[in-house]
Amino acid sequence: MGRQHFCLFVFLLFSLASQANDCSPTHTEETTLSRSEVKMVHSIAEAQRNYDTISSDIRRLKNRLYWSENEHSFFSQNIKIPNAFTQNVIRKIEAALTNNYADFVYYADLGHFHILISLEESTNSKNLQSALESPQTKFLFHTAELFQFREGDFLSGSFTQDPWMQWRYYSRNFVAVNDSSDNLTVLFAPPPAIYNTVRNLPGFQEVGTLYFSTNKNGCFQFQHKDQQLKLDMTLNP
Repeated sequence: MGRQHFCLFVFLLFSLASQANDCSPTHTEETTLSRSEVKMVHSIAEAQRNYDTISSDIRRLKNRLYWSENEHSFFSQNIKIPNAFTQNVIRKIEAALTNNYADFVYYADLGHFHILISLEESTNSKNLQSALESPQTKFLFHTAELFQFREGDFLSGSFTQDPWMQWRYYSRNFVAVNDSSDNLTVLFAPPPAIYNTVRNLPGFQEVGTLYFSTNKNGCFQFQHKDQQLKLDMTLNP
């Protein structure tokens, strides 16, 4: 197969995927899912119930990435999203689930990462578009975002004795690069950091955040425990 025919084949695959999945933009009159509606989690059973409700909801993320037939690419409002970037994101999500760094793809658990570009690169460009294209860009994931790891008071209560919650606490930060690998590096933020949250990486600065959530009508397919699921993504500069 020649290069031109191969490129056409890839474009046709994306076109078919956009038809099989709903990769349309958010409509003006559409009711969307807000992060403020996502509930706190105190146990794996509660996380499962909340996830089942959100993933089956007709409401989807606002300003989600959509497919343009004319451009043969995904877009977030006026930002062109490289196809390789979305594939890399899916790869990292699947790797996190496989490694048990996350259990549910929605905001309370695995639902976002921060897009970081090196300070060296940022001297030339602070453009988010450049970050999406660069293989040097890093993704800083925070999982268990709405998990309450302490009994009683959110900050001063005694630390949970639930083994699953403890594992999720110590593995809730990991870093990946913008490539097709499934490599993830777990980081830990000791006190006085709150809830083991790594806020930044030396030599890098944040240029945006990508949010994502499982939805029965989502645009992007991913695999978890032999299931083919769908999710939406939305980019916040």
